Amino acid sequence: MSVLIFTMVLWNIAASAIKRPPPPLPRILSQGIPEAQLRAYADRAAPYLNKGLSFMYRVLNGRDPMTSILIASSIYLGGKVAASVSLLTLAYLPILVLFTVPKIYEMKKDEIDRVYDSARTHATAFYDNYLAAIIEKIPRARGASPAQSSTTRVHAE
Repeated sequence: MSVLIFTMVLWNIAASAIKRPPPPLPRILSQGIPEAQLRAYADRAAPYLNKGLSFMYRVLNGRDPMTSILIASSIYLGGKVAASVSLLTLAYLPILVLFTVPKIYEMKKDEIDRVYDSARTHATAFYDNYLAAIIEKIPRARGASPAQSSTTRVHAE
């Protein structure tokens, strides 16, 4: 950014010395954004901002502990990865993945699909076993039995 500012200052000085126009700058820098256009942007952005703020409230409030723990651990792991890898590598990695993964999938489609189906079957079986164990722990209601007072007759004398 400082290189850009330095270049623009030198260009402006050189332009005035040789009687040329100054460097072209966007009109928005001198005149700003029109108020009507800014209100339209704000009206379009307000629902998304409110949704994001309500999500932040839910996470920071702690009433949904699983979401809060998930977000906190994701931020922690992301920070650890970012600290161990340079910023340039983090920028190149998505580009590398976007160009290589589709090509690898085209080349080994049958093998990847077979492994995916096997993993999905194993994961489904594991989930079913886990779910069955949890459901067994839920107490079930017994059939209704008549109340004691309804089965005994009170003899009035």
